[in-house]
Amino acid sequence: MQQAFVVNNGPQCGFCTPGQLMTATALLNGNPSPTADEVKEAMVGNLCRCSNYNAIVEAVVMAGENGGVA
Repeated sequence: MQQAFVVNNGPQCGFCTPGQLMTATALLNGNPSPTADEVKEAMVGNLCRCSNYNAIVEAVVMAGENGGVA
């Protein structure tokens, strides 16, 4: 998951990264291949100060497609 975030430029300032990673990992544990809409729904409670939501969603989808790694 961390590598997928790095590849997709998910962790910009790092303020939200721990919570985003924890929520994304929990999502993939329950749904190993989520759609972008499913990721958005699951991540709704995590606020990103950089407004980097699209990169975060792409990272989680990529991690799901690749078994949790980029």
